[in-house]
Amino acid sequence: MTALRLIRDAGFGGRGNVALTAAMVELHDAGKIYDTLRVYRYPECVLLGRNQRAGEAVDLALCQSRNIEVARRITGGGAIYMDAGVMTFDLVITAKDGISTATLPARVCSSIARELARLGVSAEFRPDNDVVAGGKKLFGASGFSHGSTLLYQGSLMVSPDVMVMGDILRIPGLADRVTTVSALAESPVTIEQVEDLFAQAVGKALGRPLESGALSPDEIGLQNELLASEAGLASVTFPEQVAA
Repeated sequence: MTALRLIRDAGFGGRGNVALTAAMVELHDAGKIYDTLRVYRYPECVLLGRNQRAGEAVDLALCQSRNIEVARRITGGGAIYMDAGVMTFDLVITAKDGISTATLPARVCSSIARELARLGVSAEFRPDNDVVAGGKKLFGASGFSHGSTLLYQGSLMVSPDVMVMGDILRIPGLADRVTTVSALAESPVTIEQVEDLFAQAVGKALGRPLESGALSPDEIGLQNELLASEAGLASVTFPEQVAA
């Protein structure tokens, strides 16, 4: 079985991570990079779904006062608050028999739930793209196909500031709807431990060994081009786009 390239890095800013995801999808579809799982993090920021209106999705005034970057990701779904306590990932692979946007969520999410049990966390897959514990959300993802390339990306809440998250996303009582690995684990865990566990879960879900790698010059080069041109990337600025 062909190995899955595993990249683990500290991440970039909001737009930097989004640009790298777009670059990886484009290069993979062109046959210039291998199937890859990238595990990384964001600084405190907000990622809008590709079709959301910023002013309706988040408290932009609060983001501005806290100097929180607001960027738009290339997948759909709702706005997501990120900080250093959130583990994020991009899975960029070739769509083929048994691997599609329809089948991948159950495979990956179920595998994550099984691996979390090693930390004493009793979790389960909740269709379409969530992992929950006690009915509270721990993990969410989304994806799309581009040519023969499938992108599946999401985040696992390890130890984020849920109160700030609720304020930024304007969701009262968010703490009653979401939970974290740190709150549920039998003993203290680090985000690095959870990243290890997560990578193993994805490898098992796909039945593929993991092979550590690094970002290529092509990936960094195209990331920088996208950042410079903003092609396909819609950033949000303040205060001019408060109603955007």
